[in-house]
Amino acid sequence: MKTSGVVVLVVDAVSGSGRLVCEKLAAAGHTVFGGYEQPVPECLKYATGITRLPLDVSCDNSVADAITHITKTSQRIDIVVNNLRAPIFGAIEAVHIGIAEQYINKMLIGTARLQNAVLSVMRAQGYGRIINFNSSNPNIDSSFSGWQTAVVAALGKMNQSVNAELSGTGVVISDKKIGLFNKQSTRPYISEIDHKIACVDMDNVSAFNRKILSETVAAPSVDEEADMMYDTIMRDMTHVAERRMQGNCRHIKMPGGAICVCVGENDAC
Repeated sequence: MKTSGVVVLVVDAVSGSGRLVCEKLAAAGHTVFGGYEQPVPECLKYATGITRLPLDVSCDNSVADAITHITKTSQRIDIVVNNLRAPIFGAIEAVHIGIAEQYINKMLIGTARLQNAVLSVMRAQGYGRIINFNSSNPNIDSSFSGWQTAVVAALGKMNQSVNAELSGTGVVISDKKIGLFNKQSTRPYISEIDHKIACVDMDNVSAFNRKILSETVAAPSVDEEADMMYDTIMRDMTHVAERRMQGNCRHIKMPGGAICVCVGENDAC
């Protein structure tokens, strides 16, 4: 089956920015799979150019079925956009351990489960990009978001190790922070802003300082988040396009049998 443009899987295509990114990619002529947890959300029922795909990263079978479906229909997976960014707020001792376990299983273990399933395909292709978007920066102290910050930090360290293991394969995993940004420069808000500003207790600062902070740091709109994500994906597509032009064909083992993974504009399969 011939596919158009780059084959992209967007995980959590239900959220506002995730759905908008899917629509932007589809409008640009790419083959887009939008992952969602059952049942089918209304926002995806009538979306054009997007293949709806049930995907629960907490379930081995769901992840395996989704990846197998994409490789059978498109013969490759060029880019995976992991948009799982569910927040968890509250003092560490106030968050029930059971809730924390569920959060870690989905956000950290679930991400690892997804990546492990995708990496076998990308290794066979000889290229690929996995982009993890999250709204927390572990380099900035943030009260009442300890579980979220811990998961993001663990994911970053894990992927440092995975990228070392992937050296020379053409596959790269990246972690991108989106969320707050500096209004004055419109740069993504990562670690440039002093951590004291990020942690400031708004109830204990003067009205003047509150005004300064509100004019300097803000949460982006859904449209702005989608634009940030889209621009990041577009930059990674340069590498993908170069590798695809080389062209090759390999067989890999997937649940249900071997799949022919074709790379290049002149795919034979």
